[in-house]
Amino acid sequence: MQAVKKLLVAALLALALAPGYVLGHGNEKGTATARLEEGVVTIEYMRPTLKGRDVLSLIQPGSYWRLGADMPTTLTTDVALTMGKNNVPAGEYTLVLRFHGDNKWSVMVAEGAARGTWEPQGLVAEVPMMVSELGSSVEALTIKLESEQSRGKLIIEWGTTQMVADFAAA
Repeated sequence: MQAVKKLLVAALLALALAPGYVLGHGNEKGTATARLEEGVVTIEYMRPTLKGRDVLSLIQPGSYWRLGADMPTTLTTDVALTMGKNNVPAGEYTLVLRFHGDNKWSVMVAEGAARGTWEPQGLVAEVPMMVSELGSSVEALTIKLESEQSRGKLIIEWGTTQMVADFAAA
């Protein structure tokens, strides 16, 4: 019985100290997947909710946003992509948004991001996003991937803002 207690304590401690441990903030996990002719692209993220806040108005020009909650948002692709003028090799990446001011945003594909500032580390691509106003508010951050043959769209919706970036199989 003592051995079982020790094992249980060790397991709980390992979970608490594990990288990427998700705190109990109640954010739902989101997944978006697109199938291109050549392969699959997947984004995994945590879905924060507005809770009456105007979160996007709190972000200062020049700053980075981790795009999600609790943990970094990841893009996994088993096919090389072209995003903007950039080539993104097959692999797993961290997605970060950058606010430039005047309603101008870009999505950054990086090997990782610095905790706290979310500045991209090992930047692979930075792609300007088309920003538009939605007719109604989206309470929980929503990321969608749409695809047709070898082309796709990354769509981010939160509050009354929609951001879109195109991509294609390389």
